Amino acid sequence: MRKILIITVLLLTVSFADEVVTFDNNWADNPLFNVNYETPSGIEIVFSMHEMVVAEMEIDGIMMKNFGVPGIFLPNDLWQIYCYSSRC
Repeated sequence: MRKILIITVLLLTVSFADEVVTFDNNWADNPLFNVNYETPSGIEIVFSMHEMVVAEMEIDGIMMKNFGVPGIFLPNDLWQIYCYSSRC
C-alpha cells in the first residue's frame, strides 16, 4: 500500500511540474526592466526576459498552456485604469 501511495505522489508531482524556459544572450544583464539611457527629455528602458514559466491549466474542461514571466503580473483590469484616468 505504501509503494502505491509513493508512486502516485511521484506521478502527480511530475505531471503538475511547470516547465522553466531559460533564455541566453539577453539584451541586458539584469532580468526584466533595464534603463538604457536617461536624459532630461526622456528615458529608454529595455525589457529583457531571462526566463519564462510554461504551465498547463484546465479552462472549461480544455487543457491549455499558461505562459508567465517571474516578477511580472498583468492584471485584467485595464478598464479600471481607463476609468480612473478619464474620470468616468
